[in-house]
Amino acid sequence: MEKRIRKRSTRATRRERERQAVKQKIVRDAIFIRDKWRCHICKQQVRDIPNHPREATLDHVIPLSKGGSHTYKNLKTCCRKCNNDKGDK
Repeated sequence: MEKRIRKRSTRATRRERERQAVKQKIVRDAIFIRDKWRCHICKQQVRDIPNHPREATLDHVIPLSKGGSHTYKNLKTCCRKCNNDKGDK
């Protein structure tokens, strides 16, 4: 008897699917360019250097856990420090 192996989804993807959230294919650099490589919280210039406090990250303005969507309208450029401090608020 052959077992079928199913690929497990990530927790976030599963949550989105369960609540039928809108999701777009996102190009990170397009958002960074749109926001002029500035953090939308502290307004400082962000960098594309891994593990740097001012590393460029994407922030969901309305978190996925609070019903937000993974779309261009709901994503902003944010530095790692501000994004970690903000959490899911």
